[in-house]
Amino acid sequence: MTSLREILLRFDEVGAWERPKSMDYRALRKSVEQVSKRLGVRFGLQFTLDDQIQDASFGFDLRLPRELYSEPSPRSMKREFGIVAGIICAVRFSNFGRLATICFEEQCNEGVAMGIKEDLSTEGFIYLPSRELDIQYDGAFDAFKADPSYSTWWIRYFDYI
Repeated sequence: MTSLREILLRFDEVGAWERPKSMDYRALRKSVEQVSKRLGVRFGLQFTLDDQIQDASFGFDLRLPRELYSEPSPRSMKREFGIVAGIICAVRFSNFGRLATICFEEQCNEGVAMGIKEDLSTEGFIYLPSRELDIQYDGAFDAFKADPSYSTWWIRYFDYI
């Protein structure tokens, strides 16, 4: 079984701030749309795709319908490296390595996160728990380490740069 650290390091590309050189935006979008379709069938609800992401290490948020989660509490928004603001419950897709996570997974109704993870896996995505990424970035890209208060694995793969 591959460890979280091995996965993080496998897709870390020196010099690539927002996306790896080999990123295929159209292919990633098509896969995200397939996940959206699968989830729509699974839950019988419409998921909203936000693809207007700029200056970020992720390319898409697939927003969960309100029926599938409880409103994030201020405590759930607190992270070691600051407050997570402006994010609702969503499946977030990194520009790196077909990585995906669930923002505010702890707020999902029973069975929702498990269903999302199953559909992500079916479409070839690697799920990473968002809470485990709120740790200091210690990869190979030295320029990314310049601001220790900002350089986390969460930001490396799933946030605005």
